[in-house]
Amino acid sequence: MKKGTKLLLLDDDQESFEIIGICSGLSDYRLAWNLNKSFAWQLAHSDHTLKIPQKKSTESIEFAYYQHLGYEDLTDLYLIKNKQFSKPLLEDLPQLDYVLVIKNNLVLDIDELLSLLRQHQQIIAAYRYDSSAFSISEYLQFEEPYE
Repeated sequence: MKKGTKLLLLDDDQESFEIIGICSGLSDYRLAWNLNKSFAWQLAHSDHTLKIPQKKSTESIEFAYYQHLGYEDLTDLYLIKNKQFSKPLLEDLPQLDYVLVIKNNLVLDIDELLSLLRQHQQIIAAYRYDSSAFSISEYLQFEEPYE
């Protein structure tokens, strides 16, 4: 009998998405309100939380977030405060105040959005990151109540 051949299957199902890091002195609800007003979004506080396991322990931390589910523009936005319960969401970038996750983007020009965010009076700085740059990218799975 022939010896079996091993095949390596690469999981390509993990969706890529954009991440914009935001530095701002505003509270989370105030920043969400300002972004809604500036971009005609509808960021609202979600009833769900994002569970991220910690590297050095077996427990996970739950992060609250604001979401805009784009039924018309087909772009989903999630605004997360980077530090909650004295733990950063993005441990590599603790200097960021907020993380804006952009999923299912079909209409937003990210470079233009980044430029507009940098011009916003209440935002000190904004930086673009690729989702593959973070070890927690696989845990950024939001509960989306599409019907």
